[in-house]
Amino acid sequence: MLPNFFLNLHPDYMLMFTMWPKSVDQTDIICEWHFHPDEIRKPGFDQQDAVEFWDITNKQDWAAF
Repeated sequence: MLPNFFLNLHPDYMLMFTMWPKSVDQTDIICEWHFHPDEIRKPGFDQQDAVEFWDITNKQDWAAF
Protein backbone atom coordinates (compact mmCIF):
# COMPACT_ATOMS: atom_id res chain seq x y z
CA MET A 1 0.00 0.00 0.00
CA LEU A 2 3.04 2.23 0.00
CA PRO A 3 3.72 4.95 -0.87
CA ASN A 4 0.29 6.46 -0.09
CA PHE A 5 -0.64 4.55 3.06
CA PHE A 6 1.21 4.04 6.33
CA LEU A 7 -0.03 2.18 9.39
CA ASN A 8 1.70 2.92 12.68
CA LEU A 9 0.81 0.40 15.43
CA HIS A 10 1.11 1.18 19.14
CA PRO A 11 0.08 -0.84 22.20
CA ASP A 12 -3.16 1.06 22.81
CA TYR A 13 -3.90 2.78 19.49
CA MET A 14 -2.96 2.90 15.85
CA LEU A 15 -2.31 5.74 13.47
CA MET A 16 -3.27 5.62 9.84
CA PHE A 17 -1.67 8.03 7.38
CA THR A 18 -2.81 8.53 3.81
CA MET A 19 -0.99 10.86 1.46
CA TRP A 20 -2.46 12.41 -1.64
CA PRO A 21 -0.11 14.26 -4.01
CA LYS A 22 -1.54 17.56 -5.24
CA SER A 23 1.44 18.80 -7.25
CA VAL A 24 5.20 18.25 -7.47
CA ASP A 25 5.72 20.20 -4.25
CA GLN A 26 2.47 19.73 -2.32
CA THR A 27 0.88 16.69 -0.66
CA ASP A 28 -2.19 16.42 1.55
CA ILE A 29 -1.54 14.15 4.53
CA ILE A 30 -4.46 12.75 6.49
CA CYS A 31 -3.72 11.29 9.92
CA GLU A 32 -6.38 9.23 11.68
CA TRP A 33 -6.18 8.00 15.26
CA HIS A 34 -7.90 4.70 16.04
CA PHE A 35 -8.47 3.44 19.58
CA HIS A 36 -9.92 0.10 20.57
CA PRO A 37 -13.51 0.47 21.83
CA ASP A 38 -12.49 -1.06 25.18
CA GLU A 39 -9.92 1.72 25.64
CA ILE A 40 -12.47 4.41 24.82
CA ARG A 41 -14.93 3.01 27.39
CA LYS A 42 -12.38 3.11 30.24
CA PRO A 43 -13.08 5.75 32.89
CA GLY A 44 -10.83 8.73 32.39
CA PHE A 45 -10.00 7.88 28.78
CA ASP A 46 -8.46 10.90 27.11
CA GLN A 47 -7.09 10.52 23.61
CA GLN A 48 -5.14 13.73 24.11
CA ASP A 49 -2.58 11.81 26.22
CA ALA A 50 -1.61 9.70 23.19
CA VAL A 51 -1.69 12.69 20.84
CA GLU A 52 0.58 14.78 23.06
CA PHE A 53 3.04 11.91 23.60
CA TRP A 54 3.18 11.21 19.86
CA ASP A 55 3.70 14.92 19.12
CA ILE A 56 6.56 15.26 21.64
CA THR A 57 8.43 12.14 20.53
CA ASN A 58 8.04 12.87 16.83
CA LYS A 59 9.24 16.45 17.17
CA GLN A 60 12.35 15.06 18.85
CA ASP A 61 12.85 12.69 15.92
CA TRP A 62 12.32 15.47 13.37
CA ALA A 63 14.93 17.62 15.13
CA ALA A 64 17.47 14.83 14.65
CA PHE A 65 17.16 15.07 10.87
